[in-house]
Amino acid sequence: MNRFAGSVLLSALLCVSAAGCAASGPDAKSGKDNISEVKDTVDDYLQALENGDLKRSAEYLSANSEGNLLTEEFYSQTESIKDIFSNVEMTDELKSQYDHFIEQIITLSFQSHEIGEVIQVTDSEYQVHAEITSVDYDDISYAARDMLSTGRDQILTEEKKKELKQIYDEKGQTALDNAILKEMFDYMTVHFDEMAEDCSQVRNSTVFTVTKENDVWKITDAGSGQ
Repeated sequence: MNRFAGSVLLSALLCVSAAGCAASGPDAKSGKDNISEVKDTVDDYLQALENGDLKRSAEYLSANSEGNLLTEEFYSQTESIKDIFSNVEMTDELKSQYDHFIEQIITLSFQSHEIGEVIQVTDSEYQVHAEITSVDYDDISYAARDMLSTGRDQILTEEKKKELKQIYDEKGQTALDNAILKEMFDYMTVHFDEMAEDCSQVRNSTVFTVTKENDVWKITDAGSGQ
């Protein structure tokens, strides 16, 4: 799997070229100039990702944007993590716990950003340059697997094994599987920062195309800024 230049965001979005001129006038409705508004659109989009909120990030994307593939692409890219637990029939509570863990992965994947130059292409289209810091997905997957492996003895203490055996005797295999996974998710959540330390960090230039749709600025495309 490629690093961020070809990772979850850029693999979900098409490359665009930077062109056009500079500056713009104020927007009659908001009182802000267009440059401020398109900057805010990209800034809020990336901030949502850094907060682990894929649903909110989608609010800044055009309905026709390749960026709407982001959620699908992200979960596809992180499927290798879920494969670790693929044989378990998760309860709703455990699925929620897994989703919370994935939100942590998103915050790791999109760590920080800086908004740069804004270029006007037309009255209703701008390109926004941004520097994005993220991590490598192979590193995330490996770190998660390694943490579960090295943490197994800490998770499954003798006392915990007795508790799990009682769960199995009283409730069966599915309940046992879910109880073990809960312990694993709890462990990974607590030790998430340690896992993050094992992931290599990358910084990439990205160009977002932002267009006005029904008087609202939306991200329609993005790609390498190089």
